[in-house]
Amino acid sequence: IYDPKWMVYTNTNSSIELGQSFSMDEDGWGAIWFPNTIDGLVRYKDGIFTTQKHEKAMQSAFTRMFMAPDGKTYLTATVGGIKVFDKGKIIDFAPNPNMGGASVGMAYDKNTVFWAAGSGGVSRFVNNEWETFNKKDGLPSIIINCIKKDSKDTLWAGTQKGLVKWDTSWVSAGDGVDFPSDDFTCMTEE
Repeated sequence: IYDPKWMVYTNTNSSIELGQSFSMDEDGWGAIWFPNTIDGLVRYKDGIFTTQKHEKAMQSAFTRMFMAPDGKTYLTATVGGIKVFDKGKIIDFAPNPNMGGASVGMAYDKNTVFWAAGSGGVSRFVNNEWETFNKKDGLPSIIINCIKKDSKDTLWAGTQKGLVKWDTSWVSAGDGVDFPSDDFTCMTEE
């Protein structure tokens, strides 16, 4: 595909095998990073692709990532739970949270506690253990589509049935607001 405004990278014109990727981010040095289901964690800078992989090849298929403010990059692996890229190496972080299915979103809260959201609720990693929250804990749905900490340190989760925020427990947000849909699939902040 040729378009003078866009350079389209494919498996035939790049040095990597491109699989699926559901997120990307830019680091402080201008490199673009994205997880890849075929070639691991991919970095693109100045026209060059480089990849990072887990020592176990089967655990190098990543779908989503979270670049934390402390320089760590958390990765959702299709096999083997959540991984972390730190100091030039991808290592095991923790087995899958007890929330059914892979993580679709990750965030730190104001206390730098790691959170992961997925198709069975929201989990946080405290004292080397996962604590999972679901409908009995105030979530309107266990299907979580996204999670985000805003600039005021409030942790938000978008579910299939509404928006919630964390304040020592999950509470409904936006009461009285007529949203076009209760299915929140992504969040950003202006």
